[in-house]
Amino acid sequence: MTGEENSAPQPAKAQAWTKGSELKTRAVKAGIWSGIFVWPVAVAIVLSAGGSPTKADVADSVRPGITEQSAGAVASGFVGAWLSSTKKDPSALKQFLDPSTLTLNDQPWEYRNLSVVSATDPGPAGLIAVQVSAEVKESALDGEGKPTTQWPQRFFNVTIRVDGSSVGVLGLPSPVAGPNRPASDPSLVYGTRVSTSDAAGQAVVAFLAAYLTGNGDVSRYVKPGFQVTPVLPAPYVSVKAGDISVDKDVPASPKDGSVLRIKTDVLLTAAGGQQLPAQYTLTLTARAGRWETSSIDPVPAVLTSNKKTNSTSTKTPTSTPTEGK
Repeated sequence: MTGEENSAPQPAKAQAWTKGSELKTRAVKAGIWSGIFVWPVAVAIVLSAGGSPTKADVADSVRPGITEQSAGAVASGFVGAWLSSTKKDPSALKQFLDPSTLTLNDQPWEYRNLSVVSATDPGPAGLIAVQVSAEVKESALDGEGKPTTQWPQRFFNVTIRVDGSSVGVLGLPSPVAGPNRPASDPSLVYGTRVSTSDAAGQAVVAFLAAYLTGNGDVSRYVKPGFQVTPVLPAPYVSVKAGDISVDKDVPASPKDGSVLRIKTDVLLTAAGGQQLPAQYTLTLTARAGRWETSSIDPVPAVLTSNKKTNSTSTKTPTSTPTEGK
């Protein structure tokens, strides 16, 4: 990586969907792999009920996953073909329906990051509602009235029909509003702020530096028995911890086994100078008078009681973020 900042990737132009057979193959492969992973679970569920699994029992457990994945694969391919087809070249749509009666654009709609959002269970007549999202290139005017290009995320509903082993589309995609953002965020347990110079704060900085930059052996900063692999190759050269919050007052001399839940904002810097703000929630456990990371929590801890956590810092955070290299 050079010392210069990498330029942003250029938007990918929409490509005509000319691989209908490949799409079907991918859908079948997705179903097969889904079946492989679901099979042990299905068997375990039947056995736990005190009976021997029958072919029908296992098939019923596996089939919905295969159907939804196949429907999602067809729906995403259909949306891509629908956006990229033009008056002169509607061939991509021919894999899914007859485009001869459609009014298509002169130029293809450019899109990127096409993905399946959701799929319902099969309903009457084998109909499945699939929602697909994509970032679509659109022109607009900025605050000064000058033309500008945007890539908003758009959502589309697609109706898929499943008839035995056949999967096809019914009608055209429908542009719809995306999922609404929740009206409010849940209250979290991290109500007490601590300094980056505090023992717990230092433990967080040291662990994240080893985990993300390769500076030091990550096993030195974790609880014995907690297996964690550093991010390789190390994507960053420094980690600056800013605001650190915990779920309770931090004892000066913690007893062995004491647990502390932490949320910290960090600023990550790559070798090329690019910076990225991020956030981690961790669990620390005390051992021999020091704090060690015992978990990288996948989601923050939510406050479940009616009691409010202490919103006032018990210790004054440092004004300058602590940096780990």
